[in-house]
Amino acid sequence: QVQEGLLLEWSIQYSSTVMMMTIISRILVVSALLAAPSNAFMGGTPKKQRSTRLKAVPYKIGAKTEGVLMNNRFVVDSLRQVVPDDMELGDIDLLRFALAYPDDRVGAEKALKNAIKWRKTTGKSIVDTAKDAVAKATANGGWDNEVV
Repeated sequence: QVQEGLLLEWSIQYSSTVMMMTIISRILVVSALLAAPSNAFMGGTPKKQRSTRLKAVPYKIGAKTEGVLMNNRFVVDSLRQVVPDDMELGDIDLLRFALAYPDDRVGAEKALKNAIKWRKTTGKSIVDTAKDAVAKATANGGWDNEVV
């Protein structure tokens, strides 16, 4: 009877250990799946780092910026619908409005509409002059800091 009691006690401890190890193993597998990039499961190759335009100078998106952009992609895509066809605003430009109004898509859209209105009315001469100056400064393929 003593041996049966010890065997039963050992069996219960062994079962608890195996169950705990199983749970930990499952947690590790799920964590690894969540941490892996999605293209790892699709057999694809990682995408090249994207470039977008910040003002007139090419701006290479770094990992931190790309992460912030990914976290705000819904709002940025929503804001893109507000931009008129004749106006060029990149993802980084729109991200600025998304970050200025966290958790307030409507506020970000309102601010963007106000900025677009200003660029087309009151600030039109400033925007046009700046665009011409940037075109002259970048005419030779680089950036010329001389007064234009």
